[in-house]
Amino acid sequence: MQDVHQVQPLIGFGLGRLHHVLSRRQRERIVRGAVDAGLTHLDLAPAYGDGLCEAETGRVLQGRRMQVSLATKFGIPAGALGGRNTTFYFASKFLRRTFSPSYGGEYGLRDFSTETAIRSVEQSLRRLRTDYLDCLFFHEPRGLADLPAVLETVEAMERLKRDGKVLRFGVSASTDYFLACGGGSMVGDMVQFEVADTSPALVDQVAKGKRTSAFGLLRFLIGHGEGPPRGGRFDYRRVLEWFFGRYPATMPILASNRPEEIARLGRAVRDLPAGLAMGSGCPHQAPTIPFRARRLPSQRNGPDAPLAQSR
Repeated sequence: MQDVHQVQPLIGFGLGRLHHVLSRRQRERIVRGAVDAGLTHLDLAPAYGDGLCEAETGRVLQGRRMQVSLATKFGIPAGALGGRNTTFYFASKFLRRTFSPSYGGEYGLRDFSTETAIRSVEQSLRRLRTDYLDCLFFHEPRGLADLPAVLETVEAMERLKRDGKVLRFGVSASTDYFLACGGGSMVGDMVQFEVADTSPALVDQVAKGKRTSAFGLLRFLIGHGEGPPRGGRFDYRRVLEWFFGRYPATMPILASNRPEEIARLGRAVRDLPAGLAMGSGCPHQAPTIPFRARRLPSQRNGPDAPLAQSR
């Protein structure tokens, strides 16, 4: 087994849209650019391009495993073509999208069985060219109907940890899922939630010692009127200051398929004030930077600072 060196990243970088990039060279620029920018926690899943996202990440990062933290998932059915032959994958995707009425239907299915978990981990390890995963998540269970299968597979996840194939595990899901299913749904070592108005209430319920991460931050801001104007872009430093003001011990996961945006995000992380986030000891509190428009009730005080900017 490779020597395990646990990277402690400030923010995560999502590669969930890498399989929309046709150019092999552009995919390399995205993955390498993220790591070079200091975005060293990479969030992946087999369902992102039927293994393409994992396989391309493993290929590009050969020899750099010790520089990154790899998180992947299981539970949404995925094929293997994207991880084996990208040309055939894109051709198949085009045909299915054009002619198959069931295209994309697999995203409505879930399989959290023990057998699926073990098989998926072995496949992910091969595609990522590693012998351990930093994090493994149940991929978006949808509600109480999925909870029994999740609970039944916890022992298999613990065995994967004892075997050294997985360092930590948890659930990646919507905030509504965790709040509806209660504390029993927060299995394992990590809780990864989609940012929502009710997320502060969820974070308050997470047991001490569990790590938290969050996705969907920019989508949340856009939904509250904080998207950049046409031709504009997010001010990532202000976005991160807003996030860490509200969730000081949670790692946000952001994403982009544009190398120049990835570089901007990396610079914003480096420019953050020391001690602002990730275990700084700050209690959960209202955001220090309020929304410019359609502000939430807890954000009506303070200066009106925009989170997006014109070019």
